[in-house]
Amino acid sequence: MNPQIKTVAKFTFMNHVKTKSFWFMMLLPFVIFAAWAGVGAIILQSDNNTADVAVVGTSSVRSAIKTDSDDLNIHVSKITDEKDADKALKDGDIDAILTVTSQGAKLTSQPQSQKVDKDNLQSFLQKLTFSDRAKQYGLSDAQTAQLSQQFPLTSTVINNGKQENGDTASAFQFAVPMMITFIMFFVIMTYATILANEIANEKSSRIMETLLAASSAKAQYYGKLIGVMLLPIIQFLVYAVAFTAIYLVTKNQSLVKNVWSSLPHINGWALIYTLVFIIVGIALYMVVAALSASLVNDSAQVQQAVQPVTYLAMIPYLIGLASGGGNNLLVKIFAYIPFVSQTIMPAQLITQTTSWPLALLSLGIAVAFLFFFTRFGEKLYARNVLSYSDENITKQLMRLFKRHA
Repeated sequence: MNPQIKTVAKFTFMNHVKTKSFWFMMLLPFVIFAAWAGVGAIILQSDNNTADVAVVGTSSVRSAIKTDSDDLNIHVSKITDEKDADKALKDGDIDAILTVTSQGAKLTSQPQSQKVDKDNLQSFLQKLTFSDRAKQYGLSDAQTAQLSQQFPLTSTVINNGKQENGDTASAFQFAVPMMITFIMFFVIMTYATILANEIANEKSSRIMETLLAASSAKAQYYGKLIGVMLLPIIQFLVYAVAFTAIYLVTKNQSLVKNVWSSLPHINGWALIYTLVFIIVGIALYMVVAALSASLVNDSAQVQQAVQPVTYLAMIPYLIGLASGGGNNLLVKIFAYIPFVSQTIMPAQLITQTTSWPLALLSLGIAVAFLFFFTRFGEKLYARNVLSYSDENITKQLMRLFKRHA
């Protein structure tokens, strides 16, 4: 590597990796996850509290509900009179009133009352009504159970010779593109802003002229790209180590075992491929950020410089959300287009909706495009890094691409 490029890259990298803001951003997902898990546990615990319900109806209905009260997660109150139940609900002595008649049932509660699982209760009452009607028709308990039994239908997916739950595989196929899309958009916007700030600060303080006199536009261009690109690589490595450590510590817990056993099989090489492709995709956007930032006059135009990256990043973001793990023709085409393929093709490979040769072809196209686009960007950067204009940066960038394409 050119010594000047190496020096600029090292300075750019160290200038950001030592800051508290970088490590705060690095640790923020862990803080958010911990807070989410804590709040979720509190909500789950509160939802699991038993609701005190007054059942107004026949004694047989009350008896049946009381027998299954544990499964319904309710406590049947001793109150049976409707007027007494209304007064108790108003005073907050009970959480709800369940009124059961031959025409149907009604659940009455207050906003501050403990929540009652309405769907679970409705299912129970439906089975109870079905059983009562079956007895009226003279059916035995065995005949009633046989009639109420649902027709069994299981869904399986063959993945690498192993059978997996079809419903879980379908949900996984929907979730993976979403997750990769969110990660890519967040990372791209974060580091595009860092790179734009780096260049804009030097231009606004007129340090850029001194730097170019001491080195070259090429050294500044590649040095800053490499220095900023090292930051997400470090971030991903930290997350990989943290995830591995968390897994090793918690892998013997029943909850973790159940989660892992329910997930479809994930090929380790597919995860490595995904990481490589994401880094290539980020590098493409960093070139756009560098070119856009080279057109700023001062640091006040940083947000304007990031706009072209935002517009471009929204394309794969919207496609990723709209596709929802789909595998139609349009999604397959986008899987080979640079700036978009880094979110679609890895998701298709992880969910086994494409083959390795096609996945490697898409990655090869992205790498080749990155090479030529970076070389193309070097020339534009050198021409514009010392130019100053008050015109909108997005318009300037579009005109540059049209002129030199």
